[in-house]
Parts: sequence; structure tokens; C-alpha cells
Amino acid sequence: MKTLVIANQKGGVGKTANLVHLAWAAAKKGKKVIVIDLDTQGNASDTLSRYIQSDQFRSSLLFQNNVALPVLPEDNNITVVMADLKLADLPRQNAKEAFENFQKNIDILGKSGFDLCLIDTPPSLGVVMAFALKVSDFIVSPIEMETYSAKGVGLLLQTIGNLGKMPNFLGLLPSKLDRRNPRQKREYEKLKGKQGVLDFPITLRTSIGDALAEKCPVWEIKKTSARQAAKEVQLLANNIFMKMGI
Repeated sequence: MKTLVIANQKGGVGKTANLVHLAWAAAKKGKKVIVIDLDTQGNASDTLSRYIQSDQFRSSLLFQNNVALPVLPEDNNITVVMADLKLADLPRQNAKEAFENFQKNIDILGKSGFDLCLIDTPPSLGVVMAFALKVSDFIVSPIEMETYSAKGVGLLLQTIGNLGKMPNFLGLLPSKLDRRNPRQKREYEKLKGKQGVLDFPITLRTSIGDALAEKCPVWEIKKTSARQAAKEVQLLANNIFMKMGI
């Protein structure tokens, strides 16, 4: 099982939208996918709610070392470990023990037949994100073409550098790019082609929002603008999966 974390310490950069579409794209390829929602907002859990097997909460992965883990999905290729609020108790817990539980449970999942684990993280540089980074093989960081977003990634990369175990940084993902905005277009042109940048930008389109509202991939939206959005998403997914070897 390969594990990918989608992370940026700044919210609103399209982190969850990209994660759920990677899950759908991998499932479409026949891969068995498990999504772990570590963001207390629970947006990934909500969007992927039809793939939740039972009362499998992400806090159990940290607070228990004998939790009944999800089994392989039979029909839809996706399983979700949904968000809950119990991780708010993490600062009062033994962090070392919580991480050991999390690592053990991820390792067990990796031997259960899943091909891909996708982890959504909160938009803050805290213990939860550190745990996600330490158990992951790869990281992608969505970024808006705005100054504050770029600064957030800089802090994130510093955090990764301070970890004992370094995930493979696949690159910055230009996300929610408004091609009608001259400033954003200039910022994208500065980044385009540089090392550490995924040159598969996701354009700001209403069809992505429509897909999330309908809880389905954008390629299932019957709308003209959805066709180009679907093409962008699938190009990105194929590139990421190629880099991950899945």
C-alpha cells in the first residue's frame, strides 16, 4: 500500500477537492482505496459519505491499538475512515503512544489488501499533521496563486524537514487557478516548469463545486465546463499515480 498525504497549513486551497478526486480516479482504475479524514471539518467524510462502512472513526486509529479496522470494499473500491471530534483530546494524550498506535494501524491496513491510502489533514501545523506526514510515503501540497498560500507551503516544508522520516515530496499543485485573473496568471507563469511544481494545474471552475455538492466526481457532471475540469483532474491523477508507482 502506498500512502499519500495532501497537506497545506493554509485552508481554502482545494486540498480536500483534490483528495476526493484522487480517490475516485484510483477507484476508477480498479485500485482499492482507503481515505483517512484527519481534518476536524470532515469535508472529505461528507463528500465520500456513501463509502463509509460503519462507525470507523479516525480517532480510533490513534487512541486504540486493537481497533477493528476497515475491510476491503467489495463494490466501489473506496473505504472511508471518517472524521470525528475526539482528536481534540489529543493534546491531553500521550503523543508517543498515539503515534505508535497510528503507525501500527496504518501498517495493518497496508497488509490488508489496500493499494492506496489517502490522508486529508487539518490546515494547521500541529501534531495531527505531523503524524500524517510521518506515516506517509508521499506528499502533495495544493497551492493557490497567492502570496499567503506560498508562505504556508514554506512553513510546511520546514516542518517536513524537521521530521525524522521524510515523505517523498511530489510537488506543489497549482490549485483553483483563476485564469481570468492577471495576477494569478503571472504567479502561475513564475512557477510553471520549476522543479518541485506539478505542471498539471487545476483551474477554478464551478463544475468542481457542483461535483462536490453532488458527492460525485466531476466527470459525472453533465455540464460543458465539467469536461475540461475532468480532463485536468485525470491528467493530474495519472501523473501522481505514475510517480507513486501505482
